[in-house]
Amino acid sequence: MAILMSFGTSDASIEALRGSTVRFLKNYLTNIRENLENLEPILHRIFDQVKEKYSEEDKTIGKLNPSLQLKTVEEYSRTFLQAILGQHTKMSAAKQKIDVEGAIFIAGAGLSFESGMPLSNELKDILRFCGAIDYVDLRNDPKKCYKFKKVFREMLDKKSPGISHQLIAENFPNKIKEIISLNWDDLLEKAIRGLPKEFKKVNKNIHVASRGNLWKFHGDVEEFDENNVVGNLGWVFPDEDGYVFKYFEKYMSEQGINEEFFSVFVVGYSEEDKRVKRVIETLENSPPRPTFRIGMNLGKIQEDQYLLGPSPYILDLLFK
Repeated sequence: MAILMSFGTSDASIEALRGSTVRFLKNYLTNIRENLENLEPILHRIFDQVKEKYSEEDKTIGKLNPSLQLKTVEEYSRTFLQAILGQHTKMSAAKQKIDVEGAIFIAGAGLSFESGMPLSNELKDILRFCGAIDYVDLRNDPKKCYKFKKVFREMLDKKSPGISHQLIAENFPNKIKEIISLNWDDLLEKAIRGLPKEFKKVNKNIHVASRGNLWKFHGDVEEFDENNVVGNLGWVFPDEDGYVFKYFEKYMSEQGINEEFFSVFVVGYSEEDKRVKRVIETLENSPPRPTFRIGMNLGKIQEDQYLLGPSPYILDLLFK
């Protein structure tokens, strides 16, 4: 094999082991009859973590012969994967919380990753296509802004809801009391309508009197205009600090939800937007409620309420 040559522990040399290691992990999953499709997104993330360890922390691998280097990386990667598969206690606790108490779900961009939604670099390509230098330029030019939204909607027309969207839709609003989506896309809406189910979507700052809503704080691809007024069908762009409808807090108070006991699940969201983060902190701490985060940060695998893995894999375990 071309990779079995003498090399040290540079990033480039360890990177040469990626293909073999990912194939090794896929074969392992196949042999133990795990769902490869739902877990595949994490395999490269596992290799990245192993690569970081041997590039920066542990130089001993460079003293091994090439065959042992590959075997060492494969075995360490499998240990990571086994830790993900072994989250039985955490998963059981989270599942029981949803089944008994119900939950509020907050969904970020990671939820739509499996459907092939554009990532930040691809959004920059759309920016340039629309003639905008950056998001500030986009906000200041209604025509460019409207064109950006139209192009995004055209891309979205070709996308279908993923497993994660379907699972959330199936359990809303029975087990999932409210959904806060911070995404522009309408993949959750498509999944809910496909069941079919009646539901209310709140995509502007208005008074809401009924429960069981899908909240779209940051914009909605199904309804927009040239006037990008945040809170009134306007979109919040990646360079901004997030936004929360003023009426949302009033709704939570009027409906008595603030005083109820339920669990909170944060799915595929970085929690970098200060305003949205405050909402999550309020739900989590005032009063204290069980709060679980679903994501692919391998550094958090030891945290009791961090469910590590791609959202299709984790949600399938929670709702099956």
